[in-house]
Amino acid sequence: MHQAHYPEILAFVEGAMEKIFINRNFNYVRVVSIDNGSGWTVDMMADQIENKYLILDRNPDFVVVWFDREDRPESSEEISILIRHRLKKIGIVDARIKICIADRCTENIILADEPLISKEMEIPDYSYPGDGVNGKSIMKKLFKSKNGTYKETFHGTNLLKQMRVSNSATNSKSAQNFHQNFNVLCWWF
Repeated sequence: MHQAHYPEILAFVEGAMEKIFINRNFNYVRVVSIDNGSGWTVDMMADQIENKYLILDRNPDFVVVWFDREDRPESSEEISILIRHRLKKIGIVDARIKICIADRCTENIILADEPLISKEMEIPDYSYPGDGVNGKSIMKKLFKSKNGTYKETFHGTNLLKQMRVSNSATNSKSAQNFHQNFNVLCWWF
């Protein structure tokens, strides 16, 4: 029996929803938790990722970095460039670095998949409100309008599994950057 070869992926991920999603759907990906929030500057995030990478002493096929821009003044693209630069400085080949900095939070990437949200929330004329808005707040309002309560680790992970990055990329610059940069054959893309 021939076993499929899965790439060795080391994913630096912030957020319970994102970690649960990866662990449930991509069991060959090694998830490394990173901290994020208002107290973390972009340089601090880069230091954290760089240090954890060096401690692990691995040479994976891909290094994925996935965290939220939050309220940082830097754009998702600026953050991505800085993180990429720092990882290249420690010897990671550029083509192996895959970065998703959700603008403003991962819910924005989910909301950018208009066909999914239209279908799941039963809103035929749904239109993505745009990157940079508080996607988590919008998601909560959408669920409340259906007499529900949005739970990231349940609803968020289920929506992440259903969404397609290619759909989100048509409406979200941060999803587009990730999609264009990580061109692998994968059901999620």
